[in-house]
Amino acid sequence: MKFGQYELSLTKGFHKELFKLYFETIQVKVLDKESTAVDDLYGETKSRVYKEPVEIDAFVVRNPPLKLLSKYGIDEQRDLLITFSKPLLEEKKLTVSIGDRVVLKEGDEYEILTFGPDRGDFFGNTGNFIQFVATAKRITENAS
Repeated sequence: MKFGQYELSLTKGFHKELFKLYFETIQVKVLDKESTAVDDLYGETKSRVYKEPVEIDAFVVRNPPLKLLSKYGIDEQRDLLITFSKPLLEEKKLTVSIGDRVVLKEGDEYEILTFGPDRGDFFGNTGNFIQFVATAKRITENAS
């Protein structure tokens, strides 16, 4: 069966409505690359500056917390798997990349570690991805 632009646009419309109706609203804070100071020697960011948060609907999978024994006691690491809808990203004119922050409704803040197209996407074999997947790690209070 061959799929054309009509089927792709119809699927994008269904996909956008599915995300708006059934998934939670999160805030994405995009790293402001012009305002963020960068170390001249190492190329690392000194202090990160983020743009105003943008609300978007996404499918968020909260992985079970991983307890790590550190020098100061037990630390709890929490990770997320976030699926973004490409039509919603285009509608909001939002470009998500590694280093951006995500704020959940509970107030927890996460940093995006990986971001890319979902290879299991139905239209992925045609190169027309309709969703993107990101992994994120929780930011602790003392991290910048």
